[in-house]
Amino acid sequence: MDVEQLEQRDLRRKQLLVAALFSLAVAFALVFAYWMGAFGIGPTKHFYVNYDFAGGLDRGSPVRLAGIKVGRVTDVSFTGQPSVLRLKIDISNEAFQQITEDSKFFINLAGLIGERYVEVVPGHGNPVSNGYAFRGIDPPRIDQLISQGYGIFGDLRTLFNE
Repeated sequence: MDVEQLEQRDLRRKQLLVAALFSLAVAFALVFAYWMGAFGIGPTKHFYVNYDFAGGLDRGSPVRLAGIKVGRVTDVSFTGQPSVLRLKIDISNEAFQQITEDSKFFINLAGLIGERYVEVVPGHGNPVSNGYAFRGIDPPRIDQLISQGYGIFGDLRTLFNE
């Protein structure tokens, strides 16, 4: 073997070592992110909340109890009934113990232009089982309010012009 072949073989070994270290680092980062809860919140239970209007919620939207993130929306689907949406919510086991039959579910907005989230207000009734279905409180439809306000202001303008 000459020097050039030895250098090429040495370079190839270094490239393989860097590739292996990079792959190992990516795998470690994914395991660490999973462990820290980036892909989940640990052991969970789920329930469903039905709405007529989901107000901009998507899969992955947070669920908060007393302002603390305790879960996330894992699915948004139609139920087959006219204009009824069903949210599947995964929530931590600890927070699930606070959910009762008379709990209320609101769709809120974090700040003026923040993300949408589901706010849970626990009740004082009987505890629920995994997979229970609730009826959520629909958020106000801003587009309808603006449309109705435009109609009212148009009527007032006509009244004042007369």
